[in-house]
Amino acid sequence: MAELPTGTVRFLFTDIEGSTAHWEHHPEAMRVALARHDKILESGIDVCGGVVFSKMGDGMAAAFASARDALAAAVSAQQGLAEETWPELIGSVRAHGEAMDRDQAAAYARTHIAEFLADVPPETT
Repeated sequence: MAELPTGTVRFLFTDIEGSTAHWEHHPEAMRVALARHDKILESGIDVCGGVVFSKMGDGMAAAFASARDALAAAVSAQQGLAEETWPELIGSVRAHGEAMDRDQAAAYARTHIAEFLADVPPETT
């Protein structure tokens, strides 16, 4: 494992929303999808200078030296996941709630990331 950042550390936590039902009904497809998901996230985290320090189920946690790097990794991960071709059953996890096109989803992600970062004092970014 790469060396963890020191000092004030920023964290990125991920989870696959709504995955429990897919694990119950399509465990082999989820194993394949999770392996690809993890490679996409790990690549984005690594390129942005982060360190994955924990994997739990279908989520992971990473540490970064700066909020800018953590945000860049989150955006990289979202872009990589959006560009991936997923089996039909994996895409259906979003069947509940409103559908979003890629631009709407990106705006949604930016809004929530911005809301989170708005609470971070400037000297910590």
